[in-house]
Amino acid sequence: MRSSALLLLLPLVFGAAVAQQSASYELSESSFNAGGTPFQGSILASTSFRLTFGSLGETIVSPAPLASVSYRAEVSFGAQVMESTFQVDRDDDGIPAMTDCDDANSSVYPGAPPACDGLNNDCSDPSWPTPPADEADADGDSFRGCSGDCDDTDPSRYPDAPEINDGKDNQCPADPGYGTIDEIGGTSGFTDPADRHTFSWTEQVGATQYQVARSEDPRFEDGGFCQLVAGATSWADPASPPAGRAFFYLVRAVAPHLGSWGQTSSGVERSACAPTFSFVDTPADDIAPDALYRFFEALQASPTDYILYKIDEPNLGLVNAWCSGRADFYRSNYLSYAQYGGIGDWVSQTWPKWWKSSATALQWAPVDPFAIDYYGATCGAYAEPYTWCAQSGLGGLPPRTVDPSHVGGPYPTCEILDWAATGCGDGTWRLTIRVAPTRQEACGF
Repeated sequence: MRSSALLLLLPLVFGAAVAQQSASYELSESSFNAGGTPFQGSILASTSFRLTFGSLGETIVSPAPLASVSYRAEVSFGAQVMESTFQVDRDDDGIPAMTDCDDANSSVYPGAPPACDGLNNDCSDPSWPTPPADEADADGDSFRGCSGDCDDTDPSRYPDAPEINDGKDNQCPADPGYGTIDEIGGTSGFTDPADRHTFSWTEQVGATQYQVARSEDPRFEDGGFCQLVAGATSWADPASPPAGRAFFYLVRAVAPHLGSWGQTSSGVERSACAPTFSFVDTPADDIAPDALYRFFEALQASPTDYILYKIDEPNLGLVNAWCSGRADFYRSNYLSYAQYGGIGDWVSQTWPKWWKSSATALQWAPVDPFAIDYYGATCGAYAEPYTWCAQSGLGGLPPRTVDPSHVGGPYPTCEILDWAATGCGDGTWRLTIRVAPTRQEACGF
C-alpha cells in the first residue's frame, strides 16, 4: 500500500568528498511503495546540488562542482535502513561522469550521434576528440559540410545564399536558382499601384548595370525589346501593350558580370535579347519574302557564335530543333544562295551539333554533324527564292523548311514546313532562329 507524500528531515552519511556539506538534508515530496523504497522526489542539501530518486541507484542531476564523481547515501526510514550510491551527471545526458568523456557537454558521450556542432560527439570513436571533416567551417560562413555547405572554401556559397554579382553560382544543389549564375533574386514587377509604367526589381549586390527585356510572348521566343539601365533598379517603360494583349518582363545584371535571366518553372534557363527571327505561321501571309534575308543581312555573326533553328508544333506536342556552333557559316550560306538557289558546304560541317525531337524525347542530345542545307530553288520542285531547307539528314530526318514566299505547291499557305511531321502546320506552328555568343543564350542549354 502506498502512503501519501511525506516531508522528513533525515540524517545522511556521505564520504569524505562531501564532508564540507551540511550534515542534515531534506527529503521533500517523497512517496513510498509498500516496502518503503523511495521511487520519486528529491533530497535537497543546500543550493549546491540536488539528488533525484526514481529507484535506488539513481543519479545526481545538476550538481555544483564536486571533487568526486560518486557518493554513497544512507537513509533511514523508521526501522529500515537503505543505502545507495549516487553518481554525478553534471550535463544531464544520462551518462555518469565516471564513464562520460565530457560531463560538461550533454551532446558528447560514448555513442552520441553527430550534432553538427563542430565537435566529435562520439567519444568511443577512435579519432575522438578530432572532429569529422564535415564538422569544419573553414570559410567562416556559419555553415558546415554537415549542414549543407557545398563549398567550404568560399564564404559566398552556402545553402540559400543570396546571389551576388560575382560570376559564380552562389546557391547549393537543391536550392531555388541553383544552376544559374548571377540571376536577380527577390521581387520584380510593377510594385507601385499608382504607377503602371515603372518596372522595378531587387538590387543585386555588386551589380552596376542591368538589362530589361519586354515581350508579348511569355517565352520570349522573339528575343524581346531590350533596354539597358545603369545605376538604378527600375525602368519607366513608355510603351503600352496592344488592346487585349500583355507585356512580359525579364531582368538581369550585365555588369560587371553578365547574369542569367533565371529559369522557367520547369527549370530551363531563359533566353532573351539575343538576335532572334521568330514568327507564328498562320494561314495568312505572316512575313515578307525577304524577311529572313534582311535578318541575316543586319546580323553580325562570328565563328564562335551559336545558332538555334527550332519549329514548335503545339498541336502535335512536338519540337523539331537543332543547335550548332559556327553561326557565321549558316548566315554566310543563306545570304549567298537563298535568292538564286544553291547547296551549302556540308563536307566542312564537323563542329558539334545537337538536336531535339520526338526521337530524343524532346531533350537536347548530340548528333552526327554531317547534314546538307538547300537554299532557294534547290529545295525542291515548288521552292521559291529565300527558302531554306535546313540540315537535311540531321538525325536521319528530312529538312526543316522555312519558305517565306509560300507560292504554289501542295502547301501554298505555309511558310514553315516539317517534312518529318505533317508537312504544313495548323496555324499555330512557330519558327525561331536565334544567334548568340554562347550556346546557353542561343539554344537554352
